[in-house]
Amino acid sequence: MRAHAALPGDAQLIVCDCVDVEPGLEVNRHLLRTEAEAVLEGAYIAAFATKTPRLAIHVAESDREGADSVTRALETLRADTPGRATGGAATGGSALAPLAAEAVIVRAPFRRNMKGYEDVPTLVLTAETLFHIGRILAKGADWYRASGTESSPGTKLFQLSGAVNKPGIYRASSWDDPASAHPRPRVGASGR
Repeated sequence: MRAHAALPGDAQLIVCDCVDVEPGLEVNRHLLRTEAEAVLEGAYIAAFATKTPRLAIHVAESDREGADSVTRALETLRADTPGRATGGAATGGSALAPLAAEAVIVRAPFRRNMKGYEDVPTLVLTAETLFHIGRILAKGADWYRASGTESSPGTKLFQLSGAVNKPGIYRASSWDDPASAHPRPRVGASGR
């Protein structure tokens, strides 16, 4: 992020990648449907921290519900605090990041290349990474580190599918035993 912040302002872009690339995976779609404001708040904080004037929210072309969630979240954040700071869906209303960055929703596949999106230097962050930013700033790094391991703090979303009793998306400590997920999934549809 430091290298990105050192670039001239008009030559910067942050892409919030909200597309699940694996067939059947729905983690990013889940975040857009349930936590779009927190994801966008993280994107605006990242833009503020790197002095980046533009955000591109990359949503799968087929994800109409996700695009609608992002549109509603953008409208809410802009209405809550026009031009000043985000309302703080993830941070309990604290003013953390100016809404100075222009945000657009990109529905077509975004071209990944060595020159960056639209041939400008691009910082690509996932929806899950951005989701955590506002919460970490509001609650502190120690709060985040309290979950997970020393080398991999925090939580991660995991999707269980196939021959399991409770398929779904679960939050668990990063890289811990998946059985520690809450609510505790019971793996094995027939005693496996």
